[in-house]
Amino acid sequence: MKAPLRFLAGHVPALRAAIASRRAGALPRDVSPAHLQSSIEASLRRLRTDRIDLFLLHSPSAAMVREGAAFAMLDAQVKAGKLRAWGVSCDDAETVEAALRVPSVAALQVPLDVARSMRPSLDAAASQGVGLMLREIFAGQPASAPARAAAIGEALGHRNAIALVGTTSTAHLDEALRHARQTLEISA
Repeated sequence: MKAPLRFLAGHVPALRAAIASRRAGALPRDVSPAHLQSSIEASLRRLRTDRIDLFLLHSPSAAMVREGAAFAMLDAQVKAGKLRAWGVSCDDAETVEAALRVPSVAALQVPLDVARSMRPSLDAAASQGVGLMLREIFAGQPASAPARAAAIGEALGHRNAIALVGTTSTAHLDEALRHARQTLEISA
């Protein structure tokens, strides 16, 4: 289905504009136990596995995290062996703070600019074993190799953290890997 749509989008400007508009819209957020249970089962089937290593709730609001409607179900999935762990992909500090209050959250995915403002709280969580995935590490950075190197170094300087580097350029990916290796050698 993707190949025919890609072809049509390349030849029909109105379709290309409609696809771009749809992608720019907010994604639906359903963190209900029934929806998440269905998502887990579907992922297990698609992946042809019996366990998911890390299941993330993507971009729930702070209110959704505070409500915690699905947490007992997620914990039960961990106990049943279908999930090794679960966490929350957070978009803002308020959601991070709410997620840090949930004892069974094993990992957080956070934009680097949010992590900067919450370093003490995130370091404390990391000391308790919470993993940290920092994303959008180049956002707002000058488009230069030294700026990218500094951003990777900053991200990897957080305790118990990995840096998620998104790029469409293999040269930038190779550069990011070089900087990560250098950062990790320096801190070792």
